[in-house]
Amino acid sequence: LRNRFLHLPAVLAEFDEIIFEYLEAVIEDLGYDVVDGEPLTRTLNRFFTMSFACNIGHEGCVSHA
Repeated sequence: LRNRFLHLPAVLAEFDEIIFEYLEAVIEDLGYDVVDGEPLTRTLNRFFTMSFACNIGHEGCVSHA
């Protein structure tokens, strides 16, 4: 969905603000580090969330990479 806005900078910036708000909430819950004994699904969720966040330039993700 985000790729559809790449040619519309103003819309992309607004969309990114919304996405970053959601990412903050998800990353706050998941954390940046794997916890011993956590379910595999949580680890995978963190992996895919962080991968997406880093790809779109999320500052927290980039600084923890």
